[in-house]
Amino acid sequence: MATPEMTTDSRSRIFAAIAKLGSANFVEIVLRIGRVKLLAMLFGPVGIGILGLYTSIIQTFASAAALGLGESSVRLLAGHHQNPVAVWRVQAVLLIAGGLQALLVALMLLLFSDQLAAVFFDVAGISQPIGVIVPLLGAGLVLTVLGQFMRYILQSQRRISSLAWAMGFSAALGTTAMITCILVLGTSGIIYGVVALLLCDNLVKAYIIFRASRLSVRRLLRFVLSAEFWRKWWDLFQMGYAIVLSVSFALGAMLFLRAMILDKLGLEYVGYFQAGFLIATVYLMYLISAMEAEFTPRLSQTVKAQAPVDGIINEQMQILLAIGGPVLIALIGATDLVLTLLYDASFRPAVEMLQWMLLGSLVLLPTWPLRFLFITTKQAAVINTVTIVRNVTFVAVSWTLFAPFGLVGVGIAFGSFTLLVAAILIGFSYRLHHFRFESASLWFYAAFLGISVMVMGLARWDSIYGLCAAAVLAPAMGLICLRQITHGKHG
Repeated sequence: MATPEMTTDSRSRIFAAIAKLGSANFVEIVLRIGRVKLLAMLFGPVGIGILGLYTSIIQTFASAAALGLGESSVRLLAGHHQNPVAVWRVQAVLLIAGGLQALLVALMLLLFSDQLAAVFFDVAGISQPIGVIVPLLGAGLVLTVLGQFMRYILQSQRRISSLAWAMGFSAALGTTAMITCILVLGTSGIIYGVVALLLCDNLVKAYIIFRASRLSVRRLLRFVLSAEFWRKWWDLFQMGYAIVLSVSFALGAMLFLRAMILDKLGLEYVGYFQAGFLIATVYLMYLISAMEAEFTPRLSQTVKAQAPVDGIINEQMQILLAIGGPVLIALIGATDLVLTLLYDASFRPAVEMLQWMLLGSLVLLPTWPLRFLFITTKQAAVINTVTIVRNVTFVAVSWTLFAPFGLVGVGIAFGSFTLLVAAILIGFSYRLHHFRFESASLWFYAAFLGISVMVMGLARWDSIYGLCAAAVLAPAMGLICLRQITHGKHG
């Protein structure tokens, strides 16, 4: 039965939020494609491999430094949205304490720079001095944490238009800076370009946030020196520590996989993995981010009011499948063409691995609202269990299949862990929240999975057959699902 949230007006707000952020995401994706294409043309898989190592290290340590404060702040800020004083206090804790945490982790990175070089840079044959690379990685770490926190501030206030503008403008500015660094300095400019991209993102978001703020510096200092500042920090930490454990574990597993591929096959194959992984996950992450900006505050308020959540979760699942499913089917059918267009023909060794990864992404797609449900209800045990099982499975199966199958084994492992994670999330949601799928959600899920497997089989037989099948079935499924969402009955 439909809940009060599942109204035409509600669906209109969701589509409007996704449309605004989707437009910004489109700009980001196009610019990201341009950056990566240039890198692939100039330096081939090796350049993509270097970029993958740098970004993986930054993201892994930034996740540890964040301590989960960003995710937990969304719920707290959504609950205080009518109390301006409480809102700016949470924001102050988020940015100041978050910045200090990131600086401490960056210093730790400097202390262990020799060990980092031995594991990654010496094996990869990167000649740039470690005394240059590690401080820049530390700067990228701090900027990543602050940029994420500023995004959460805009998201929690549902400033969708401001967030979309920030994403698009900072991506354009950052891409210009990154390309300049690469063209002037060659492969040595990749790390400078990564930091420049993050710096532009921070400057644009900071301008938007602080332009609307009437925060007094004296008032801010008085609050920072008070006991309440640290009490707020502890509240955020208690709500978010489960997230930092899970996210850090996941990013650490990806860093380990890159180290394994680097050690066994070399930097070129790290580039193949990075190329495939970006295509399989980057669109999905942009779609999830667009959904999260509207969905998480609404879900938090629903949970706080102790109202039923089945309706809004099923609604969100169906929208995700209707928007993301056709794109993933199209990518599965056109994998060879996509790799050649986005990179170049030398990346074709990643085709089969990428098809398995795309299939895994489709398996996970509708389970994301369930993950946000457990985050919102602060059920840390579920998040940690899912994360540990997911990454242990991914690493163990990758390790086992890597010797006989190479990169394809990593792709199969990706598909294997997504099936397991989806089953665990659905099982926990049924047991703890009595969640039930609507018939439309189950139909969408089964149809997209069945069509994806069929398109993948055709593409493996002949790339032209896969491309033609995807060209017909992907838009047809999208139209059918959107019609069901806008005109059909839920329940």
